[in-house]
Amino acid sequence: MRKSQIDPMVLINVFELTGGDIEELVADWQMALDVMRNMSGFISSTLHRSVDGNAKFQLINVAHWESAEDFQAAFADPEFLSISGKMLASDRYSFTPHPSIYRRALTTEIQG
Repeated sequence: MRKSQIDPMVLINVFELTGGDIEELVADWQMALDVMRNMSGFISSTLHRSVDGNAKFQLINVAHWESAEDFQAAFADPEFLSISGKMLASDRYSFTPHPSIYRRALTTEIQG
């Protein structure tokens, strides 16, 4: 049984945009995701965009990893560090990421 079938780790990363073009940031995020998807332990990622233009956090990424160790190794990978460094230094947009790892505490589903 894969670790992800037991209880995957959840990365929630909220992005506080302070200027620039959100579309450019989303395009660059896709490049970073193309690197992440090949890393050990990566399960999935969904980038959410606020429908409220005044929201403090315009983008929220929810990603699933098989373990905290897999996530930490991925974020220490030189290729990912290069891409994320370029994103943080971009003059096309400005943002502050606020990542944290979570474990599921409660799940509720509607029974059909």
